[in-house]
Amino acid sequence: MKRILNYILLPFALIAFSACAQDEKELFNESASVRITNSIEEETRILESATNGWELHYYTGKEYRFSGYTYLLKFKDGKASVAADFVGSDSISTSRYELKRDQGPVLTFTTFNAIMHEKAQVSLENVNGEEGDYEFLILKATADTIHLKGKKWGNHMYLTRLADNVNWKEHLDSIISVSSGVSNNYEISVGESDATGSASLNTLTQHANIKVGNNSYSCAYSTTTTGIELAQPITIEGKEYNSFTLNNKTQNLNNGDVTLKPILPEGYKPISFWIGKWKINHSGKAKAFVTLKQGSGRKVQSTLEYNGKKYPIDYIYDSNKGCLQFIIQHLEVKTTEEPGGALFVPFSETAFNFVIAEGAGGNFIWDETSQTAKYVSKGTGKNKANTFYAVAFNEKNEPIEVDGDFVLTIQLNNITSLTRVNP
Repeated sequence: MKRILNYILLPFALIAFSACAQDEKELFNESASVRITNSIEEETRILESATNGWELHYYTGKEYRFSGYTYLLKFKDGKASVAADFVGSDSISTSRYELKRDQGPVLTFTTFNAIMHEKAQVSLENVNGEEGDYEFLILKATADTIHLKGKKWGNHMYLTRLADNVNWKEHLDSIISVSSGVSNNYEISVGESDATGSASLNTLTQHANIKVGNNSYSCAYSTTTTGIELAQPITIEGKEYNSFTLNNKTQNLNNGDVTLKPILPEGYKPISFWIGKWKINHSGKAKAFVTLKQGSGRKVQSTLEYNGKKYPIDYIYDSNKGCLQFIIQHLEVKTTEEPGGALFVPFSETAFNFVIAEGAGGNFIWDETSQTAKYVSKGTGKNKANTFYAVAFNEKNEPIEVDGDFVLTIQLNNITSLTRVNP
């Protein structure tokens, strides 16, 4: 009888189970959809609740293999205002933004933003560009921190809420100033012990190569108002470190007992030291100067002035040696005398010939005793050159000759030093 009763009740149990399973399935599907919608609404609210915006340490290159930057972002009424250290403190770009549905909320900038899209630009020559993202998966959001992951290149980054009293321009200026105080080469030590490793920082691209014991690290870093932050942590004596504070007096980078002490060649000076106008001391009669100005972001604008005429000049600072330099290069200037620009080139008095080689030229190394930057040729022997000329070019990219001689629009003979010109 009991067995018969079980057979009678079984179909009803199966029907009930099937109905419950279907209800749970529908409930689950509905919950997933509602959950994403609610998440988008909540995260939009968090983004726009930061009345002074957010700071983002932004990294390019898959697995942080390229560069690091610091962005400031503010979200309001579907619009995003963006600033960044690499364009300077005076530039802000505004565009539309949106949180889209995917497997979770995705933050994207739906109209062109000159700053936000800059590092994602591609070309025929470089199909991946700098491998930067402008779409980000939101992995976790709290009132003060939002964990992002680049949708295309996969780098993890964090939005951190800015305090209401932070002035964007002053904040970025401070970051840019700290960036200029970072050196290129360091030895790493813990406490009073001998060096346990070394670090090489490319201050132009903001990329670090670090060796500690048998372990090597290579990743981007970004700059803060107090020092630097590595995209990935390094391990020293069993502890992880990813941020270091800059000591402006010693130029050390510190975190607790760990010190990164700069290895500075003789006469080394940070780029900030060289900002200003310098007189070029040479044996010619024409007055000549070189002027460095802080440009946008980490860029420095430099100008060569000769006999009242100004020329833009590149590669003026050697960050490894902490000195100024003159090296062979094309001067982008168009005048009646130089319709195709000019070739700024070293000349060897010993060989009585131009020194045509990549990187040929000389360094200006600071000398405390004389309070001048003394010129030292990069070349030796026949390639030693203490003189620089500018050879005028025509529109066909050919040197201009008159009576068999090149037209020289700059003649810096026997350069000896630079002297600072007081404002």
